[in-house]
Amino acid sequence: MAVNINECKGVLNKCGVFMRPEDGMIYTRNLSIMTYSLLSIGKKCELIQALNFISKRQILTSEIYFDGFSNSDIYGRVPILIIPNKLEWLIKTITKDWYVKLRKYVCDNCAELCYELPTRHSIWNMDSIMKFYYSLEAFSQRVLSKTGDTITQPLELISLFNGKLDNITPITRDSEIHFIQIILKIFNHTGDKSFLSEMMPYLVRALVYIFTNLRDSTDFLVKGGDWRNIPGTYNSKVLSNNCQWAHTLQLLNKYMNNLIKCGFTQAIIDYDIKGVLKNVKWLTELELVISSIQFKFFTQKPFPIDYDDILNDPLGSSLSVIYNIALPHHYNMILGGLYNLHSSNDKCGIGIAVEKNGCKNTLWPHIQCYCILALRKMGYNDFARKQLEKIGGLYEYYVLDGDTIKNDGEIKSGCAAALLLEVLC
Repeated sequence: MAVNINECKGVLNKCGVFMRPEDGMIYTRNLSIMTYSLLSIGKKCELIQALNFISKRQILTSEIYFDGFSNSDIYGRVPILIIPNKLEWLIKTITKDWYVKLRKYVCDNCAELCYELPTRHSIWNMDSIMKFYYSLEAFSQRVLSKTGDTITQPLELISLFNGKLDNITPITRDSEIHFIQIILKIFNHTGDKSFLSEMMPYLVRALVYIFTNLRDSTDFLVKGGDWRNIPGTYNSKVLSNNCQWAHTLQLLNKYMNNLIKCGFTQAIIDYDIKGVLKNVKWLTELELVISSIQFKFFTQKPFPIDYDDILNDPLGSSLSVIYNIALPHHYNMILGGLYNLHSSNDKCGIGIAVEKNGCKNTLWPHIQCYCILALRKMGYNDFARKQLEKIGGLYEYYVLDGDTIKNDGEIKSGCAAALLLEVLC
């Protein structure tokens, strides 16, 4: 393995609460993945500040919103992505990312248009960066008409301008689950009851959103796609999200006495405007969710339509082990699935295909780390050790194309560093 603890800490220090170094974007899910490791390297203040930024973007009004797939009441919804310093991020994204790539494309493909490139300023403010953005957008369309292709602006930039940044990948419906986990993980580390009291209204609103929009009262599982953002999974029940939901309920039950002392019961009275939480028995809810996961994903065959197949989901199957949802007699099935996803190429480990009809196999180091933690817990230490040896770096993801492994993740990732730090420690 080419990565050590110090390198993990170095990347994590550079990333801080952001997914990548200096990218200025906070993803709720990724922050949850990174929470324990950020706390371990002394980033508590930055973490709480990021959590406060996310909290301020939580929806506080009851409105019906069409997200492109269905109408839902968005009271309590937590943003998938926030950008705390919008001006700084716009300057970087427009002038250093989009502009530079567009300029290179023009120079390589239609050099006669180079003289039409908009001029960058030396000093930026919101007015000047917006003027530059619109001139660059017009120039991009000119390039498109000339060459039939162009460098499109980043998805985050498009989402910012069309007002959909909070819900940038609407198929993914796990932000509220991870938001609650961040709060409880910080409390687990600090024991700070004043912090827990301050976060209580936000925590309860997030629960209201889950029970109103995600939880299915027939089997107690949550609907929605996970980090893979796979088309068609908006209303599916994927194993990874349901394991995370079960873990959230585990944390809620673990700290229930503290939650009650910090105002949980009163917060439900004050903020549960839908009345969906008042009769919930939290330990029973956890037991029902775990039982349903065990039946729907591990017992019922064939897999019900709209339920994920654990044999093709290394993250979900690994989380089921890590969170004590899978039982020992399920381990052989899980191991078989991980072996099936394990590349025969000696250079790389467990991957997950993102191109169903292609030949590429994508390797995500943070997913490999979850697999390693699960393999260790199941007692398959040799397989776990071999997987650890095959993690070749901390980039966001790698692609196996034939016999060649390529870094296709652009830049080193905080998630990869955080999970590998947990594995190595």
